[in-house]
Amino acid sequence: MLFFSILSPRSLSKWLGALVSQVDFCATLAALTAGKPDPKTMRDSENVLPALLGDSPVGRSHIVEHAGRLALREGNLKFIPPGKTTEMLGPWKTAVIEPPGALFDVRADPGEKVDLASSRPEELKAMAAKLEELRKGE
Repeated sequence: MLFFSILSPRSLSKWLGALVSQVDFCATLAALTAGKPDPKTMRDSENVLPALLGDSPVGRSHIVEHAGRLALREGNLKFIPPGKTTEMLGPWKTAVIEPPGALFDVRADPGEKVDLASSRPEELKAMAAKLEELRKGE
């Protein structure tokens, strides 16, 4: 899944860092054209037009990523649950994430080298619960 950090078209020097996924383009384009997205076919799509226009620093609250297994991104934080996953974007090596999972600040550490799981256990626990809730479709 692709996700984007958005630069405001009103001021290219204004870095918004809004979370936006390609699935959001359906609902956003529908809003732009005064259409209504079909909740059956676009259930995960969110209207992020305010972020794209520079009116809001927030696109969506979270993104579920998939790289061999699901991971959750909320703001600057990314949670990867325990188990086997794919390491980075290549050369497609398998990595094993030990319990209770890994937590990264992708803004400060885009290479995901510093695991914050032990220093931020409450955030890890909350993100693990949220990912499980999303998996169940609640």
